[in-house]
Amino acid sequence: MKYGRLIALGCCLIVSMGQESCGEDADGDGWTTTEGDCDDGDPAIHPGASEVCDGVDNDCDNWIDEQGVTVYDLEADMVPGENPNGDWRFGWAASIGADPSLYTEFTEYDPLAIWGSSSETNATFGFNESSEAYTSDCCSIDGNQTWAHPGTYGEYSVVRWTSPVTGTCTIAARFEGLDWDGCSTDVHILLDSEEIYSTEVTGYLSAFTYDSEELTVQAGSTIDIDVGFGSNGNWYNDSTGISLVLTCDGVCGN
Repeated sequence: MKYGRLIALGCCLIVSMGQESCGEDADGDGWTTTEGDCDDGDPAIHPGASEVCDGVDNDCDNWIDEQGVTVYDLEADMVPGENPNGDWRFGWAASIGADPSLYTEFTEYDPLAIWGSSSETNATFGFNESSEAYTSDCCSIDGNQTWAHPGTYGEYSVVRWTSPVTGTCTIAARFEGLDWDGCSTDVHILLDSEEIYSTEVTGYLSAFTYDSEELTVQAGSTIDIDVGFGSNGNWYNDSTGISLVLTCDGVCGN
């Protein structure tokens, strides 16, 4: 009799003559229970499968609903015309930390996409849909830049992110005055309505950055950017550029 050459495949030994020594792959997903398939009746469950938020260990690593590191980037995630926009919401509030009322009116002034609610406030949130910088009669707006403008009577323009995971996040934020005649706004970052950072953005192209330590979030936690009209008490020339990137590691919220 000829001796078959043994070939290691995963944790299964296959005899080169065609005999399998590690059991049947019942669901046809390419993995047997000996190789680590923790549910051989479901082809979507096996080592290396994508973990989804369903209360099941999809990738057979003994962890349920883990999502690994996910980056939430305000500018990169923008889909003009949608509010809510995935985990992002845009609106206005009468005071710092208050739940925002969503903007309800969407207008496109090519290449600018702008949210507002003219019957309630003239606070706005906008996005340059072009990858090229845009120059208006008041401002210079970088390609794919987002910005906020407060309302006439002190209303805050609010960007809110709602966490889909329980875990930890870090914040990398940048704020910049965009109006040529000089910006004067107060900007606040809040975690679950508690302020963790604030600054005054004063002057054209004046820029401020904030990088947080690791923050604990629960599924449903909120991170807000509130932009007010600043210490000069008026809303003129207050377009404020916003860059916000959240890097999170956690499990799905149920």
